[in-house]
Amino acid sequence: MTVVSKVSSPYTGYTIETMIPFAVLPDAVDPARMGFNVLVYDSDTQDLSSQSRLGWSTFTGVRADPYRYGLTTLPGYQQAARQPSTPVFPDTSARSVHSPQTIAQSAVDGVAPAAVPRLKNSALRLTSAHRVTDGVQVTLRADRAGTACLYAWDGDTAQGEHTVRLAAGDRVTVTVPTSGGTPTSLLAAFESGGAAVAQQVPLN
Repeated sequence: MTVVSKVSSPYTGYTIETMIPFAVLPDAVDPARMGFNVLVYDSDTQDLSSQSRLGWSTFTGVRADPYRYGLTTLPGYQQAARQPSTPVFPDTSARSVHSPQTIAQSAVDGVAPAAVPRLKNSALRLTSAHRVTDGVQVTLRADRAGTACLYAWDGDTAQGEHTVRLAAGDRVTVTVPTSGGTPTSLLAAFESGGAAVAQQVPLN
């Protein structure tokens, strides 16, 4: 995906354009009826937690509910040979701390998963992360009670995951089991008291 933006001068607003290749979409596209949504978040806080947002469809939980998206058409686009799959609606809510892609992005841009208030990095310390025979081993230390969601990450997909509940002051060593592949880093999302932080550490 490519994104470019331009701010007007004198300032009256901004323009954002994006290009999303069809090849990266998870399914075929119906050019007469494609689900699509745009959300713009605004924040004036140091931790970049969301204060307000603008969007085409702004229903609560819309990010995890594609059936609430708006609909768009693609004039001139020739539909692929295969048809879009029949949608399957999950009976559980998607959460940002359960998305390794979101955690990887949050670890880079510094915005907490789900745009909640951001914990300090010291809330969860990750040390001695390294590959072992059956997965990835890491030592965690928390300065408060919370839940850590861990993912063995190869840069594109999660090769394994593990969730750990921690008490304040806990220092535990855990192994994230892997199903194959060669993870290159460990992703972690730590939640506590309605706030969160994302981290990524390379593997030795």
